Amino acid sequence: MFILHLKIYLSIVCYLFVCLFISLTFSIKPTLSYVLQILHIYTPKQAIFLNRLLETDSKSLYPLNGVLQSPTSTKTFSFEDDIWDNVIKEWDDWCKRKVGKIKVLIRRGVPAHLRPAVWQLLCDAQNVAVQQKYSDLLKSSSPSETLILRDLTRILPQHQLFHKVATCQKPLFNVLKAYSILDREIGYCQGSVFIVGLLLTQMAEEEAFCIFVRLMKDFRMRDLYRCNMVELGCCLHQFDAMIKDQLPELHSHFQTQGFHTSMFSSSWFLNILLSSLPITAAIRIFDIFMCEGLEIVFRVGLALLQMKQTELIKLDVEGMMNCLQNLESWASDPDGIIEAAYQIKYNPSRMKQLRQEYASIKTKKLEERKELNVSVCLHIIFLNSTEKLVFRF
Repeated sequence: MFILHLKIYLSIVCYLFVCLFISLTFSIKPTLSYVLQILHIYTPKQAIFLNRLLETDSKSLYPLNGVLQSPTSTKTFSFEDDIWDNVIKEWDDWCKRKVGKIKVLIRRGVPAHLRPAVWQLLCDAQNVAVQQKYSDLLKSSSPSETLILRDLTRILPQHQLFHKVATCQKPLFNVLKAYSILDREIGYCQGSVFIVGLLLTQMAEEEAFCIFVRLMKDFRMRDLYRCNMVELGCCLHQFDAMIKDQLPELHSHFQTQGFHTSMFSSSWFLNILLSSLPITAAIRIFDIFMCEGLEIVFRVGLALLQMKQTELIKLDVEGMMNCLQNLESWASDPDGIIEAAYQIKYNPSRMKQLRQEYASIKTKKLEERKELNVSVCLHIIFLNSTEKLVFRF
C-alpha cells in the first residue's frame, strides 16, 4: 500500500512538471491520465483506475473527471476541455499524427458542448456537397413519406431518445424524407429514425442531414440498409461466430432454445444500439462509432451478453428477449460498458475470414436456388407437355 501511495505522489509530481512543459509548448493543459500514458508510467487502464482513486479521495485536490476542482473552492478548471479545444483547432494535425490519442480521448468521453463540432470533424461533414441541395430536396415528394410519418407516430412517443425533443418530429421527417429522395435506391429504413433523432438532439437539421449522408456513404450504413440485407447478414454471421468462440456455453443454450442471433441483435447494427441502450450510454457508444466504425457494436454487444450470461442461460426464448430489451440498468455506468467492451477479443483477421465464409455460404445458396428454379421450370414444362398429350388422347 505504501508503494502504491509513493507511486501516486511521484506521478503527481511528474504530472505537474509535464503539465508545465506541455502548457508552455502547446498552450494546453492535459489531464493526469493523459500525461501518465505519455510517460508510460501507467497503461490506459491503470491511469483510468488512478483517476477513479483520486476522485474518491476527499482530500485530493484533483478529482480528474474532466473538471478539476479544489474542495475549498467553487471555481472549476476544465483541463479536458482545453485538450479538446486544441484537438478541434488543430484537427488536421491530430488526424495525421495523433490518431491513437484521439481514440483514447473519445473512449473517455467527448464533452457534451463540443460533441456537435467533434462529430462533424470525425465524418468530415463540412465537405459534404449536398448541404446546399437540402432545401431543394425538401421541395420534392418522396414515395416513403407515408411510411416515415407512420413510423414517427409510433416510435416517437415510446422511446426515451425523443422525450426531451418533443418538437423534433418535423425536422426528423425532413431529414429522413430528404435522404430518401437523394438516395432513391435505399430510400428510407426504420433504423435510421434513431440515428437521425440522435443527431437532431445535437445540431440543426441541415447539419444533421450532412452527417447522416456521410454515415450512410462511409460508415457501412448504406450497405446495412440494402433490401438484400447481405451486409446485415454478414454482421450477424460474424457476431454469432464471436459468441460461439468466446461464450460457447451461452451459444449452446441459444441453439438448444432455437434463439437466433438475428432475433435480438439486428437492431443493434441497424441503429448502433440506440434503440436498446439508455441514452447516457448510447451516446457514448455513438461517439466511438463515429471514430472507429461498427467494431464498437460487436464489442459492446458481446460485452452485454457476457455480463448477462449467467442470467440468460436460465431463461427461455421469451425470457431472453425481455432480458436483452431491458437494459436500463446500464444508464448509470457508461464507462463500465466501454471498459467491458475493450476487454472483448476482436480479431480483424478472423472477421475478414468470417466475411469470406459468409460470402461462400451465400454463393452456394444462390447456386442451389438456381438449380432448384431450373428443376421447377423443367417440372412445369414436363407437366404441361403431359397435359397436352392427355388432352390429345
